[in-house]
Amino acid sequence: MEYLIYSVGIYFIYFFCGIGLTFLLCPKPFEKYSFFLAPIIGLIYFSYAGLLFAYYTDFGSNVYAQFLLIPSLIFIILAILIKKNRISELKWPFKKENILLSCICILIFIGISAPFLFKVNVLTTMTLGNNDIAHYAAVSKYLTQYSFTQTTINNDSYFIGMSQGGAHYSAYFSTCIPSSLLQLATYKIQNITTNLFFVFLIPLIFLISVEIFKFKKNIALITSLLVGFSFHLIFIDYHGFIGQILGTGIFLSLFLMTYYSINNCNSLKDYIQYIPITSLLLFGLFVCYSPLFPLYFIPLFLFLLTIFISSNFKFKILVPTIYILTSIIISFILNPLIIIRIISDFLIYNNVFGWSVPILNPLWAFGLAGNNIFMQNNSIMNWILSVPIIIIIIMSFWYLYKKDRNLFYLAASYFLVFLFIYIYLEYKDLVTPEFTGESYKAYKLFTYYLPIFIISSLSIFRDFNILDINRKSSIKKIFGFLFIILLILGNIYSASAIIYVNYNYGNSVDNDIIDLDKITEMENVSSINVAIPPFWDQMWAYYFLFMNKTLYLKESSYYPNSPQIGDWTLEEIHYENEIDDIYVNDIISYIPDDREYIKLNDKYALIKGNLSVKLKDGWYIPEYNNYGSVWRWTGKNYENITIDLHSRYDISDLDIYISFLSLEENNNLTILIDNKEINEIEVKDSEIPISIFLQNITLSNGNHEIVFKSKYPAKILDTGDPRSLCYAFYNITFIQNSETINGN
Repeated sequence: MEYLIYSVGIYFIYFFCGIGLTFLLCPKPFEKYSFFLAPIIGLIYFSYAGLLFAYYTDFGSNVYAQFLLIPSLIFIILAILIKKNRISELKWPFKKENILLSCICILIFIGISAPFLFKVNVLTTMTLGNNDIAHYAAVSKYLTQYSFTQTTINNDSYFIGMSQGGAHYSAYFSTCIPSSLLQLATYKIQNITTNLFFVFLIPLIFLISVEIFKFKKNIALITSLLVGFSFHLIFIDYHGFIGQILGTGIFLSLFLMTYYSINNCNSLKDYIQYIPITSLLLFGLFVCYSPLFPLYFIPLFLFLLTIFISSNFKFKILVPTIYILTSIIISFILNPLIIIRIISDFLIYNNVFGWSVPILNPLWAFGLAGNNIFMQNNSIMNWILSVPIIIIIIMSFWYLYKKDRNLFYLAASYFLVFLFIYIYLEYKDLVTPEFTGESYKAYKLFTYYLPIFIISSLSIFRDFNILDINRKSSIKKIFGFLFIILLILGNIYSASAIIYVNYNYGNSVDNDIIDLDKITEMENVSSINVAIPPFWDQMWAYYFLFMNKTLYLKESSYYPNSPQIGDWTLEEIHYENEIDDIYVNDIISYIPDDREYIKLNDKYALIKGNLSVKLKDGWYIPEYNNYGSVWRWTGKNYENITIDLHSRYDISDLDIYISFLSLEENNNLTILIDNKEINEIEVKDSEIPISIFLQNITLSNGNHEIVFKSKYPAKILDTGDPRSLCYAFYNITFIQNSETINGN
């Protein structure tokens, strides 16, 4: 219930902040659609205002968010005063014949929100596995209190630099401003915002189908339903790619305005009313998701070039070209410094990222993957089943070619640009021996163009009346009806499959991670070594702590690692003996006094100590039995077994307790610290564990290495285990008396 209440609240925020400006800027043909465009314009308004405050002031959104409501109210008043004679146009979504579109939006929102409504009982973040959303939430949290002019926070200038880089600014402001208005942490509304803007795409699909491709309303509704239940876009939504979801909304709005005006305007005077909103949408696309910017303009210029070549009147494209160039110039004038920064970021953006994605077949492209939502096993049968879809696509393009040549040029421009880039990326992926992420980029390209691709491919049905089917209908109509029904059912089935996967296997910010927030109130904890493995838990630990504590990550993720010089170490608890109050991480143990150990919950603990310990060479993964015992075998491709130590201070009295079992008799174990032999342990029996207690070891400040050297090499047993084994270590405990630490 809390999820639904805040969903309504966030929708109202975007609607309130966008409706006045939308109605003011919308050309007459689109005034009746202001309700659908308002959240998109509200997002751009937040992005523009947020960037001004982030780059030119020291204020976070907690200071300025409520003041953004004042211009929004002024825009509403101006809209009522200036366009009072056309206010009735706003009733369009609530007319009886149009209410079904809103019902479809609500249905899709509830469907994709099922994991958040029924699995988690608190407002939190959840994804299908991607970690981008953790960084989005962290930057949004930072921007609630600070701006980019404050370049360091707790010595973490890298984080601030990374936050300014890239081209997803709207992803930050889309959550930080509503979170300030609602007094909620940003991680609590990440998914709500993403899911809402996913649903905001549905009316735009409907409007493009009706206004650009001339679909009948019932087919336009079906097309909207197909896109809304496309498992590809739900996949993007569930991975928390909020930048792409926001950018797609702006992209589709821009597509709608641009091509409607080109198809319906004859003179520059006709185009003038489209320039303000087009300029605003272009600016929004820049700051929201700049990779879509060239993917919008390349097909547009190809479309204009095609019209130029095919038209007898060559100056026909002059006026729309002036309209486009004027809109670009105005969007640049809105904030030139920020756009220059984004262009620079985009030009150097050539990172390796993502995962391997197989080549799409038409069956999968149309959302008919069934349970195979990760698109494995691209068999020949999939291509055979794709034949009817290929035929429908060819028929649709042929239909457009015969009936509406300009629409054919439009659809073909987007399809050819997509096909050329997609084949190029897949070719690079095939010929490059190492992973470069090209197949992933190709798949992302497909999801960018998916809505336009689906609409274009169903153009053969644009005059189809699904309610007019009966027993007297022609075979052609009946086959068309069956195809549409199968397409709807197949997409809903695939969508339900990915919803099921996210419900059962999605990563969420659970209570153990949320508990870390209480560390911010601990005055005795100022700097922390974060020894949590990357990525998910570590990045969320970073989210909860980086604003208040100085952090040193043990392993790099989205943020670089650093020397472990913090006063405390945050680690996972793998096992804990409550009686002896011994903290155990795997086989490595540390016995602190009461002042040096804070158990946060069943999963995490803060350890204050001089030593940082890391298993290095020669260790296999930990193994467990039914009684809770844990051990690690050694011998993994190394003659010697090593442990890295880092001491923050000089230690004059360190004790080490070691318990192990040898695979062979008489395989004595020699222990060295920094190449100096400390002890040689005699091994007589291979069936009895051996324990040794090393006392009064001295370590200087800095890095050290412990080496366990075996007398005999590791060997492979006859049990079928392919590993080379030597010793099984059960316990390595470091006992350090804080009174013996010089300077502590």
